[in-house]
Amino acid sequence: MSVKKKIMLSRESFGIYGDAAWKEREKARKRREYTIQAVLILILVGFLAAVSMNVADNLAERHINSGFASAIPPDSTSVRR
Repeated sequence: MSVKKKIMLSRESFGIYGDAAWKEREKARKRREYTIQAVLILILVGFLAAVSMNVADNLAERHINSGFASAIPPDSTSVRR
């Protein structure tokens, strides 16, 4: 007598086995969902990159320095003419 080992929280443990066609549809559905998520992430990253480049260009055009360069004291050994 053979005992089939069930993996906890898998489809098989709930008695959902499905035939080959159903398994193919599930694989296609998961692939489609992952593709949609990847595309949306790429769109979001592209949008954030575009916004940050636009902000940097606008600040540079108006001669506004951003960052922490003003917090660093200038080199005291430099010779001024």
